[in-house]
Amino acid sequence: MELKLILLLGCMVYVTNAATKYMMGASFTENINGGCDCMKYEVYCQQPSNDHHYYMRAIQHCRSRSILPLGPKGRLAVLKDPLIASKVVQFIRAKELHKPPCINKYGFWIGLSDRAKEGKFVWSDGKALCSDDDANWAPGQPDNTQTKKTSGQDCVQLWFRNGYEGQLDDEYCDFRPKGFICEIPDPHCLS
Repeated sequence: MELKLILLLGCMVYVTNAATKYMMGASFTENINGGCDCMKYEVYCQQPSNDHHYYMRAIQHCRSRSILPLGPKGRLAVLKDPLIASKVVQFIRAKELHKPPCINKYGFWIGLSDRAKEGKFVWSDGKALCSDDDANWAPGQPDNTQTKKTSGQDCVQLWFRNGYEGQLDDEYCDFRPKGFICEIPDPHCLS
């Protein structure tokens, strides 16, 4: 797979969605499905802590993103493919987006959750987490901890804490602001 990077890091880019500003750390475009399709991955820095609908706000923002004005919309990243998941983690580390000033709360939301039914994780493309997906969970995860909220942890982040460099962790959906990763179909990358 060819990795075509689109760097936006000379200065941080602010993307406005309604009244909320999200700081995009960087993005890259990747050929997928044997080179027939392309996906742009946008990595956003930590959300503002002005409300507690963090996971839903990330979903809404990704759904508002597209390459073309009337083109297909984005979603929180589906990192089923271990090669894509690895490239996303490597990209975050190479750009040091997992550190302050981009991230203070250790992680990035991705499109995986068990919000509908505890223990049944579903990707943002509507497909269930399968045994052959890249479920690179950190040791002891998912654990659905309920110490801070009785509803437990239902949203998944790429976790960059205590040596877990981009492994999966279930987290409270609305307790801590996180960075997030959108994926957007890119019809131009092959031209």
